[in-house]
Amino acid sequence: MNAYQTERLVLTPISLDHEADLFNLHNDPLVQQAIFRNVPQTAQDVRRMLNMFLAQWDKSGFGVWMLYKKAGDGLTFVGRSGLCEYQDTGNLEQASALLKHAVGQGLGAEASRFAVTHAFENSKGRK
Repeated sequence: MNAYQTERLVLTPISLDHEADLFNLHNDPLVQQAIFRNVPQTAQDVRRMLNMFLAQWDKSGFGVWMLYKKAGDGLTFVGRSGLCEYQDTGNLEQASALLKHAVGQGLGAEASRFAVTHAFENSKGRK
């Protein structure tokens, strides 16, 4: 699947190639505090979540995106954002996680708008 761009971001569907970035993100102090209740995430924890995100793409045709901020000299990894099933309920949640240095710039909102729009346009299920 191709990467997409917004004004300030390049968004790539999550893949196995993103495991190291996801590990670093999930062990960022701000992300640990906000999502994981200050519990460090192991490689096994990250792999489990990565597999959940990949299954969402297979099932629904949409899911979590890896976010890269455009910079003058290239791209900088800043986080993840997308829609996924909430705890096997059949309900969807939009969730974003950004590295501490990327918070407060509106990047989460920019990525969320893209992810929701993409999901509605590309869903394999009912709309």
